[in-house]
Amino acid sequence: PFASGSVPRPVAGAFAARGSFNPFVLFALLTVAAILGDSANYAIGSRVGPKVFKRNYRFLNHEHLMKAEAFYEKHGAKTIILARFIPVIRTFAPIIAGTSKMRYKEFLTYNIVGAFIWTFGFVYLGYYAGRFLREAGVNVHIARQGQRRLGVQVSAGRVGQSATVEQRAEVGP
Repeated sequence: PFASGSVPRPVAGAFAARGSFNPFVLFALLTVAAILGDSANYAIGSRVGPKVFKRNYRFLNHEHLMKAEAFYEKHGAKTIILARFIPVIRTFAPIIAGTSKMRYKEFLTYNIVGAFIWTFGFVYLGYYAGRFLREAGVNVHIARQGQRRLGVQVSAGRVGQSATVEQRAEVGP
């Protein structure tokens, strides 16, 4: 439930602009992944959440659950859609929706709408940024650095000049 999606989507879109991926297939796969991810978090919330609230913890008590149920009754649809764009909220909104007994049919409808908007926006932002960079003569490529490091390397420059920016991320177990 804690994997971020706001960075990989535009990066994948930029690689689609290079021809590394079909942007339509990429968009479809990432949209399905986003829907499945939030649906899994909803299921976790609906199964585990009520058990957690049986005991009264300092921050997790029955009163908070009642407030969450009232909130999702009133604002659940827009919360599920807008949460996609706020990293920490994106992780917990579907869990809380499941815990607070938001109807799954309603959740799924807004989950699909939110995933579509979010994935479309980020993939195609990256795609058009990648096209712009390519046309400007900027090269973007993935560089494997060691066994567990993956880097995105961006280099630009004219003959005799170059600048390189690297973004590194841990991958694998």
